[in-house]
Amino acid sequence: MIIILSFTYISILLLTLLTLLTLGCMVKENGRLQAAEKKQLYQTYALIIAAAVMEELALQLNGAAEWTRGIHRVVKCLDYTLTPAVGLLFVRQVTNIRESRNRLLQGVVWLLGANALLQLVSIFTGWTFFLDDQNYYHHGPLYPVYMVVYAFALVAVVLQFSNYSKRFSRQNRLSLYLLALITVVGILIQELTGGETRIIYLALAISSSLMFIHKDEFNQQRTDMKLRDQEWQLMIDPMTGLKSAYAYSQMLSKMNPLAPLPEDLVILMLDVNGLKQTNDTLGHSAGDELIMGMSRCILDTFDGRGECYRIGGDEILVLLHEDVSEVNRLREKLSAETKAWHGKICPAGSLSAGQACACDHPDLPIEKLIGIADKEMYRQKAQYYQTSGLDRRRRRSDSENAG
Repeated sequence: MIIILSFTYISILLLTLLTLLTLGCMVKENGRLQAAEKKQLYQTYALIIAAAVMEELALQLNGAAEWTRGIHRVVKCLDYTLTPAVGLLFVRQVTNIRESRNRLLQGVVWLLGANALLQLVSIFTGWTFFLDDQNYYHHGPLYPVYMVVYAFALVAVVLQFSNYSKRFSRQNRLSLYLLALITVVGILIQELTGGETRIIYLALAISSSLMFIHKDEFNQQRTDMKLRDQEWQLMIDPMTGLKSAYAYSQMLSKMNPLAPLPEDLVILMLDVNGLKQTNDTLGHSAGDELIMGMSRCILDTFDGRGECYRIGGDEILVLLHEDVSEVNRLREKLSAETKAWHGKICPAGSLSAGQACACDHPDLPIEKLIGIADKEMYRQKAQYYQTSGLDRRRRRSDSENAG
């Protein structure tokens, strides 16, 4: 019976070692984990292996030859020292660097240090363990103190896991609680069976495996969120709040050039009037204010009704899915918005607009339809400069001659 049990223990130990060695390889190959995280995981796996080996050696040395008594005491000392220390590394795994000096972690460190000193003294005093005449170990009178340390380390793991779970949504927390429960159940089974079922380290290996999976998933979620934030920054023009030129190119690339355009598609091409004159006379700060002010008017008019893209310095394209009468109403609203706008530096602003409807050009691709709206916008812009008495080409020539 003893041989069968010993073989069972060795089998569990081998499975534990192989699991942790495999985890170590997976950690090394993982490109999402930071160096500090990898170091913590390596330390955890190494400590679990060391503690499991010490427990197995202590078991094998029971009843061994007299000359092994000194080795037996040292091994049992290491067993009682390393086993609760695993809890410390589990706590560190789920502790932020900024939290590395929290009271819970410091309390665990101090308590485990005191426990290590107690086990060292017990080699000579037999306070927590002692060997009988046949070289079998037994619990000493202060063994309950060791169990208190063990229990405190376990409670620290559960509390820190609970704090760690607050970083996640509710659906991600249940797996963390169950992960901690695996360790607790493994410890309870071994203690309640008087050590007949030695599965603590296998439970720790399983918990470590699931913890690695959870951390890897968390890192992937963190990477995905970072990429989404970066993409959002690319998709939104930071100056105006309109969709960016990048978003515009993405929209065009996703459209099938062979598919017919929706009949209700309307394209508005808008351009800020008098931007160069504003820059020349009031400064570029006023020009920026003018662009932002006109963009605000466009967003107030079309946001929720269409997609607004800043495709150039002062050129803005709006995609709408509305009938022509509704588009005309929105353009009237936009005109009222721009007339009501006044900046702190720039006194007023206006827009030139060109419009093209897919229903009038059913066979054209979207690029051609945009080109029609663009030409219409430039015709209106030419009328604006003619009416206002400004000529951008003459001003440019005068500036060049003056230069």
